[in-house]
Amino acid sequence: MVDTTASPKRKIFISYRRADNPDFVERIRDWFAWKYGRDSVFMDFDTIPPFTPFADFIRDKVRECDLLVAIIGTDWVKSLNDRIKNSDDEDYVRTEIRLALELKKPIAPICIKKAAIPNVRDLPLDLRAMLDYNSATLDSGRHFLDNIDMILQAVEHQLERLDAWKVMAMVQNVQFDVMTAIQHYQDAADHDQWTAALDWLSRIRRSGYAPDWYPLDDYEREAKEALRLQAAAEKYHFIRSMAERAIRKPSERTRVWSALESFWQTYPGYDPDDMATQFRPMLELEEDQEDYATLVFIPVEVEEAAPFDLALLDQLDAFDESAAEDVFSPDHMAALAADLDTDPRTISLTEAEQTGILDWQN
Repeated sequence: MVDTTASPKRKIFISYRRADNPDFVERIRDWFAWKYGRDSVFMDFDTIPPFTPFADFIRDKVRECDLLVAIIGTDWVKSLNDRIKNSDDEDYVRTEIRLALELKKPIAPICIKKAAIPNVRDLPLDLRAMLDYNSATLDSGRHFLDNIDMILQAVEHQLERLDAWKVMAMVQNVQFDVMTAIQHYQDAADHDQWTAALDWLSRIRRSGYAPDWYPLDDYEREAKEALRLQAAAEKYHFIRSMAERAIRKPSERTRVWSALESFWQTYPGYDPDDMATQFRPMLELEEDQEDYATLVFIPVEVEEAAPFDLALLDQLDAFDESAAEDVFSPDHMAALAADLDTDPRTISLTEAEQTGILDWQN
């Protein structure tokens, strides 16, 4: 039986972890199905058609839903952290909630079986916005009916507000408002919500109303690259943890380098901490290679110049400037050069004394 007071057009997405009391979660699903109809409540274990790509189908259902119910059990945070550590195992619960937040879908967190709402430090950055929504608690026992009824009423209130917003949007936007869509894209990009940003760009492209001047292709490439870098940063974080351990335990250095090499196969060149410099293995010299560290450099011996005899300057005190032309005439200088057995050149005072150039006054 379906509650006829609820609109059948509303769609509810129930996000849960299969390790967290699946029987109790199914009981919650039954109450939502009673309220909104079974076809309007999505839960992955019984509504995915055979042979359908699981991940794509989940994302489509999140986009279609009006509200996402996030069931949080006692192992919810532990499972989240385990999936983060094992990057090869996609966490669909995280993907569901992150996408709902990016698309501004209302979130209804329900903590079951005495589980507590996660602390902000327990959540990755892309899920922390879910803490903006007040959570409800639900447990089996004599208070179950009262609590589930209160939860359903609160959800209905949220959906009524959503209906009002949709009506206003329909009145204000008979056609696709491309400028508003562009603003939504910009807001998402400014907050690094690149999945939502790419979704808005896709809507703009499908609408056919993208202005000629709008660089849609460039923005799509930018969003895809940002998503790639976000994924790289998340995986790099775990290698950073390995590096911190290797500082305390040097025997782990080889594992860090191996992880970096594997990581760079997918994200070439991504190394914001410059771990390559710290963890690249040192090259070992072969036995027949010369050990360049032992090379000896022999300095070149430079012969020191003879000191200048200052006493020679005293002999110039009585120098007669009138005789300078005779003393330093070209013929006289050439003769001096011949005595020195050299080509004509500038000579020093010592050479001048030896050749008698300073004896002109005698």
